[in-house]
Amino acid sequence: MVQKPLSAGRLPGRATLALCAALGAAVPTQPATAKPTITIFDVPGSSGTSPASINAGGSITGVYSNGSTLGFVRAPDGTFTTFAPPGVGGGGIAINTAGVVAGNDTDSNSVTHGFVRTADGTIQSFDAPGAGTGVYEGTLAYGINNKGAITGTWINGDTNPLGDRIPHGYVRDAAGNFAEFDPPGSYSTQPLSINTKGAVTGFYADINGYGHSFIRAANGTMSTIDPPGVTESSAFCINAKGAVAGWEVVGTVYHGFVRSADGTFTQFDPTGSTATYPLGINTRGAVTGYYLDANSVPHGFMWSPNGKSVTIDPPGSTYTKALAINAKGTITGWFLDSSGVVHGFLRTK
Repeated sequence: MVQKPLSAGRLPGRATLALCAALGAAVPTQPATAKPTITIFDVPGSSGTSPASINAGGSITGVYSNGSTLGFVRAPDGTFTTFAPPGVGGGGIAINTAGVVAGNDTDSNSVTHGFVRTADGTIQSFDAPGAGTGVYEGTLAYGINNKGAITGTWINGDTNPLGDRIPHGYVRDAAGNFAEFDPPGSYSTQPLSINTKGAVTGFYADINGYGHSFIRAANGTMSTIDPPGVTESSAFCINAKGAVAGWEVVGTVYHGFVRSADGTFTQFDPTGSTATYPLGINTRGAVTGYYLDANSVPHGFMWSPNGKSVTIDPPGSTYTKALAINAKGTITGWFLDSSGVVHGFLRTK
């Protein structure tokens, strides 16, 4: 059965050494590239900060708490802009290169709505045409691309044969036009990421509750992309080149996978992992996410296409999730300290 990650992906620093010769004389060795730096941050006055996404320029969006759940954007220079979506609580889930944020908020009737926030601070709520208006129904946004297209789910009163509410997928373009969809055989659709070309990836559950990865092309063509030999799989993110990362279940063990644009699959696990959950992939194919160790403690990781992986745990962390990676290899995510407080972090090369 589909197992969601606990609760609710950047290149490692590479030391370079150059030795050149000119006119037979040795040139002094160049200094090694600085080691990766981890910066811990919190929205001022918050009791918990949870980054969710980072764009190409290094701006980060997410949610924070100060008695209510609100949204924030952290600029590359470390300054914060906070915002309150319509409703009683919500925040940013994804941010594109123009600084446009997609996110969710919940109203006083426990109905969820999507919203889009432009870089100037203008917020517009939206609902998929099929979304319900009952308790725990509505619209959720999960991904936004650089053209402003958003993907996510909508929920109404539909239930599957198991009696569970059925999420359906949608794509909303920058002009506000919707295309709603479900992969063939789906009894629960979860689109999670959309790239600049408009390709969407995510997973769906079949009638027995088993998860399958999919890609929906910009023209609406649907393809199931389960890695070979798996019990089930869940694609989570797609990059501009069409490479997808997610997790697969072989027997009962969770592994990470990358599916390249040509359809080639690569399975991977960070050293020490007993279960691997990729969450983000950048244009270079570097993947970030989290893995569980032998004691089921989550650690962040970054995996490179050369097969190497590094563990990412900010100082003082007891539980880490690395959520997103941009083209420069900069990673953001969050961690719990020993007191159970959530903090954001930024890992730069």
